[in-house]
Amino acid sequence: REQIACQACGKTFSDEGRLRKHEKLHTADRPFVCEMCTKGFTTQAHLKEHLKIHTGYKPYSCEVCGKSFIRAPDLKKHERVHSNERPFACHMCDKAFKHKSHLKDHERRHRGEKPFVCGSCTKAFAKASDLKRHENNMHS
Repeated sequence: REQIACQACGKTFSDEGRLRKHEKLHTADRPFVCEMCTKGFTTQAHLKEHLKIHTGYKPYSCEVCGKSFIRAPDLKKHERVHSNERPFACHMCDKAFKHKSHLKDHERRHRGEKPFVCGSCTKAFAKASDLKRHENNMHS
Protein backbone atom coordinates (compact mmCIF):
# COMPACT_ATOMS: atom_id res chain seq x y z
CA ARG A 1 0.00 0.00 0.00
CA GLU A 2 1.31 3.43 -0.92
CA GLN A 3 2.45 5.72 1.86
CA ILE A 4 1.65 9.46 1.95
CA ALA A 5 4.33 11.73 3.42
CA CYS A 6 3.89 14.79 5.59
CA GLN A 7 5.39 17.76 3.73
CA ALA A 8 6.61 19.34 6.98
CA CYS A 9 8.55 16.44 8.52
CA GLY A 10 8.53 13.50 6.11
CA LYS A 11 6.63 11.11 8.39
CA THR A 12 4.58 8.68 6.30
CA PHE A 13 1.01 7.44 6.67
CA SER A 14 -1.11 4.74 5.06
CA ASP A 15 -4.19 6.93 4.65
CA GLU A 16 -5.01 10.58 4.18
CA GLY A 17 -7.10 10.87 7.36
CA ARG A 18 -4.14 9.96 9.56
CA LEU A 19 -1.91 12.34 7.62
CA ARG A 20 -4.38 15.24 8.09
CA LYS A 21 -4.60 14.53 11.84
CA HIS A 22 -0.79 14.47 12.04
CA GLU A 23 -0.42 17.70 10.05
CA LYS A 24 -2.26 19.56 12.82
CA LEU A 25 0.88 19.04 14.92
CA HIS A 26 2.70 21.47 12.64
CA THR A 27 0.12 24.25 12.88
CA ALA A 28 -0.21 26.86 15.60
CA ASP A 29 -3.80 25.75 16.31
CA ARG A 30 -3.52 24.10 19.73
CA PRO A 31 -6.80 24.89 21.51
CA PHE A 32 -6.38 22.37 24.35
CA VAL A 33 -4.11 24.04 26.90
CA CYS A 34 -2.57 22.55 30.03
CA GLU A 35 -3.46 24.74 33.02
CA MET A 36 -0.29 23.68 34.84
CA CYS A 37 2.32 24.61 32.22
CA THR A 38 0.35 26.35 29.41
CA LYS A 39 1.53 23.88 26.75
CA GLY A 40 -1.05 23.58 23.96
CA PHE A 41 -2.32 20.45 22.20
CA THR A 42 -4.26 19.71 19.03
CA THR A 43 -6.65 17.24 20.69
CA GLN A 44 -8.25 16.65 24.09
CA ALA A 45 -6.70 13.15 24.09
CA HIS A 46 -3.18 14.57 23.71
CA LEU A 47 -3.81 17.00 26.58
CA LYS A 48 -5.11 14.17 28.77
CA GLU A 49 -1.99 12.11 28.00
CA HIS A 50 0.23 15.12 28.75
CA LEU A 51 -1.40 15.78 32.14
CA LYS A 52 0.10 12.51 33.40
CA ILE A 53 3.56 14.11 33.46
CA HIS A 54 2.43 16.49 36.20
CA THR A 55 1.33 13.68 38.53
CA GLY A 56 4.68 11.89 38.53
CA TYR A 57 2.85 8.58 38.05
CA LYS A 58 4.97 6.31 35.83
CA PRO A 59 3.65 2.75 36.02
CA TYR A 60 5.96 1.21 33.38
CA SER A 61 9.47 0.44 34.69
CA CYS A 62 12.51 -0.95 32.92
CA GLU A 63 13.65 -4.18 34.57
CA VAL A 64 17.27 -3.51 33.59
CA CYS A 65 17.85 0.04 34.86
CA GLY A 66 14.67 0.97 36.71
CA LYS A 67 13.82 3.98 34.54
CA SER A 68 10.06 4.56 34.57
CA PHE A 69 7.65 5.71 31.89
CA ILE A 70 4.10 7.02 31.66
CA ARG A 71 3.29 4.92 28.58
CA ALA A 72 4.03 1.27 27.75
CA PRO A 73 5.22 2.11 24.19
CA ASP A 74 7.82 4.48 25.65
CA LEU A 75 9.15 1.70 27.89
CA LYS A 76 9.30 -0.69 24.91
CA LYS A 77 11.23 1.88 22.90
CA HIS A 78 13.60 2.49 25.83
CA GLU A 79 14.30 -1.23 26.33
CA ARG A 80 16.11 -1.32 22.97
CA VAL A 81 18.86 0.75 24.63
CA HIS A 82 19.80 -2.38 26.59
CA SER A 83 19.70 -4.78 23.64
CA ASN A 84 21.12 -5.12 20.16
CA GLU A 85 17.61 -5.24 18.71
CA ARG A 86 17.38 -3.14 15.55
CA PRO A 87 13.94 -3.87 14.11
CA PHE A 88 13.87 -1.04 11.55
CA ALA A 89 15.87 -2.06 8.47
CA CYS A 90 16.72 0.08 5.46
CA HIS A 91 15.60 -1.53 2.19
CA MET A 92 18.31 0.33 0.26
CA CYS A 93 21.36 -0.81 2.24
CA ASP A 94 22.31 -3.10 5.13
CA LYS A 95 21.77 -0.61 7.95
CA ALA A 96 19.21 -1.23 10.69
CA PHE A 97 18.03 1.04 13.48
CA LYS A 98 16.62 0.84 16.99
CA HIS A 99 14.08 3.57 16.31
CA LYS A 100 11.74 4.10 13.36
CA SER A 101 12.48 7.83 13.34
CA HIS A 102 16.20 7.11 12.82
CA LEU A 103 15.36 4.88 9.84
CA LYS A 104 13.17 7.66 8.38
CA ASP A 105 16.05 10.15 8.75
CA HIS A 106 18.41 7.67 7.08
CA GLU A 107 16.02 6.96 4.18
CA ARG A 108 15.69 10.69 3.50
CA ARG A 109 19.45 10.84 3.03
CA HIS A 110 19.28 8.02 0.43
CA ARG A 111 16.61 9.95 -1.45
CA GLY A 112 18.42 13.27 -1.11
CA GLU A 113 15.40 14.78 0.64
CA LYS A 114 15.96 17.85 2.77
CA PRO A 115 12.52 18.91 4.01
CA PHE A 116 13.75 20.99 6.96
CA VAL A 117 14.52 24.50 5.69
CA CYS A 118 16.06 27.35 7.67
CA GLY A 119 13.77 30.36 7.74
CA SER A 120 16.73 32.74 7.95
CA CYS A 121 18.98 31.57 5.11
CA THR A 122 17.01 28.81 3.26
CA LYS A 123 19.70 26.15 3.87
CA ALA A 124 17.96 22.74 3.91
CA PHE A 125 18.53 19.66 6.06
CA ALA A 126 17.50 15.99 6.08
CA LYS A 127 16.95 15.96 9.86
CA ALA A 128 15.03 18.37 12.07
CA SER A 129 17.80 18.16 14.68
CA ASP A 130 20.38 19.28 12.10
CA LEU A 131 18.23 22.32 11.27
CA LYS A 132 17.84 23.14 14.97
CA ARG A 133 21.63 22.89 15.51
CA HIS A 134 22.23 25.11 12.47
CA GLU A 135 19.76 27.73 13.71
CA ASN A 136 21.34 27.74 17.18
CA ASN A 137 24.91 27.98 15.85
CA MET A 138 24.36 30.36 12.94
CA HIS A 139 21.36 32.54 13.73
CA SER A 140 21.06 32.91 17.51
